[in-house]
Amino acid sequence: MRRRKSADTWCQVNLRIRESLRAELAAAAKEHEVSFNQEVRARLAESLEQKARQSLESLAADLERRARDIELAWRRLEEEVYRLGKLHDRVLRLEDREFVFKSPVRDQEEEGNK
Repeated sequence: MRRRKSADTWCQVNLRIRESLRAELAAAAKEHEVSFNQEVRARLAESLEQKARQSLESLAADLERRARDIELAWRRLEEEVYRLGKLHDRVLRLEDREFVFKSPVRDQEEEGNK
């Protein structure tokens, strides 16, 4: 059975690319004053890191949207609680008063019985 290599060990990868791409990479390596291999490794690593950054940025944006939605819902709830509190206060004030509701029908019946 073959032993797996550690993630930190170097391995050789043979890769077929267009000559134009090889020339661009070689020019970039020269510009950055690194070897061709270092340039290719750096670009591969950066592309993977960029994907991870984009995923994190997307997640952060989603969390911000959800936080705004929750904040809006909370404000609406506070407004509704305030409105219900005012309504509750009105009901209590009405209960404190002694209202005598007279029914016109009942009043006529009482007069008819006299």
